[in-house]
Amino acid sequence: MGNKELYGYVKPAIAVACNLLLSYAVFMLCRIEFMVENWQCFADDMTVGLFFSIIRGGLLFDTSAILYTNIIYIALTLFPIHLKDTNAYAAVTKWVYVVTNTLAVCVSLADSVVFQHTGQRTTLALLRMAGGETGIGRTVAGELLSHWYLVLIAAALAFAMWKLYTAYRTKAYYRLVRYYVWQLLLIVCAAPLVVAGMRGSFDVTEPRLEVADANRYVNKQTETTLVLNTPFMLYRSVDNVPNQDNASVDAAGSEIKGE
Repeated sequence: MGNKELYGYVKPAIAVACNLLLSYAVFMLCRIEFMVENWQCFADDMTVGLFFSIIRGGLLFDTSAILYTNIIYIALTLFPIHLKDTNAYAAVTKWVYVVTNTLAVCVSLADSVVFQHTGQRTTLALLRMAGGETGIGRTVAGELLSHWYLVLIAAALAFAMWKLYTAYRTKAYYRLVRYYVWQLLLIVCAAPLVVAGMRGSFDVTEPRLEVADANRYVNKQTETTLVLNTPFMLYRSVDNVPNQDNASVDAAGSEIKGE
């Protein structure tokens, strides 16, 4: 088997890696926008050392959120079936990637404005509360309309993801035995990496990554919002929603404070 044929078999994994790197860049840009939008909350204590600590911790939380966001895309791309090399399947896979990541971008950018009213990253509990409180909902909606440039940023990032998306066509499925052996190998190798990334650790005896872990990378509680990202907060708060129907904003925020 030549190098060209081998490259053809591993193309799907290479495409996944390239597109996940693109997601990392997009998530980091959203974090920087969040910081710039709310600079007055962080300017007094921000140093070069703290900034890089925030970035280091942010990459950990971004990894978890990116893998949760892209789990369908990853499964579609690595699933061992040669029909994924058709034009229709490739188009669906690209749309899944762009749409899911664009949704993550939209909630992240919107949260940079919502933060000014809540002082924390948005959770599902806060979303439900905002839906039940007409005043809060109208205030946030008005703020988002006045920050029209966020729509332009979201559109620009969505366009960039569409244009920079790495497609794949293995052209190797005619050797079906070798093709399926390699595709099975790729997905078997990727599965533990994805699970570990979602959990935030390869050590299964360690607890999974939680919101309170953001405190390790900052000096002040407010700064944890820069380490965290909104998609991660929404994913992590799913299990808590049924128990927070009557919760207050402070109670919902206790998760961020690690209480």
